[in-house]
Amino acid sequence: QLQQQQQQRQQQQHSESPRSSMRSTILSMDIEKNVTEGIAEQTDEDSLTPLQRHLRFMDRPVFELAVGCLIITNTIVMIVEAQHVGLKAGYLTDFPGIDKPIEETWPGAEQIFLIFDKAFTVLFTIELILRIVRYRRP
Repeated sequence: QLQQQQQQRQQQQHSESPRSSMRSTILSMDIEKNVTEGIAEQTDEDSLTPLQRHLRFMDRPVFELAVGCLIITNTIVMIVEAQHVGLKAGYLTDFPGIDKPIEETWPGAEQIFLIFDKAFTVLFTIELILRIVRYRRP
């Protein structure tokens, strides 16, 4: 099939201008490249374990986007936690403008930060284990 397409393109090249001939050549090279990559993907697919095949969703941009959002959310939580620690230190050192202990102004914040910390640790550990399983070589 690829040879037939190439022959058709060569026949068209003889009847076309040099510029369109160059486009046809580039298109032929792209088709050849895609066919070659498809064969390579199929060969890689054959060497995957059933579990690795099941984890193919990790190759999609949506998965990477979800992990990126998770990282950004974790960063925001860490920023808020740093502000909390700074306010606590400000109260302990009698910094001007900080009159109340942080436990009064942000009640329960330490427990919430601990829960977030544990949740992000679990989620990132799961992601790491999934990546190791998905991308390991036999």
